[in-house]
Amino acid sequence: MAALNRAINYTPVMAAATGVEAICYLYAEEDGLLSKTTMTSESLPCDKAEKLQASHPAYRDRTVKGDMKISFEYVSPADNRQHSGTLIYSYERYRPLMTLEYGANLPILAHETDPEKVMQDLDSLA
Repeated sequence: MAALNRAINYTPVMAAATGVEAICYLYAEEDGLLSKTTMTSESLPCDKAEKLQASHPAYRDRTVKGDMKISFEYVSPADNRQHSGTLIYSYERYRPLMTLEYGANLPILAHETDPEKVMQDLDSLA
């Protein structure tokens, strides 16, 4: 259903990145005899989480997970005017987006009739 909505109502648009903010945590799962235990650290900047995982023996078996909030500007096909928006991306899956510079291209999907609605264009990022 979501794929149909995307195909019918959204158009690929190239947005211009205006900022990237990422918050991560260190994550681990341990299989117990009867249950699975998950452990997470406190939230911290992703670069610090990466350094902690690489340098601290207690965190080497943990995975860095988190979210990136990417801000951008785009021209909406609904009204042909400039708008701004933000989308959340998985840090562990889309880590290269952390290096987006101001003004860099970011493919998004913009709604054809509602200028404020946008979606991730994950097909373009694969």
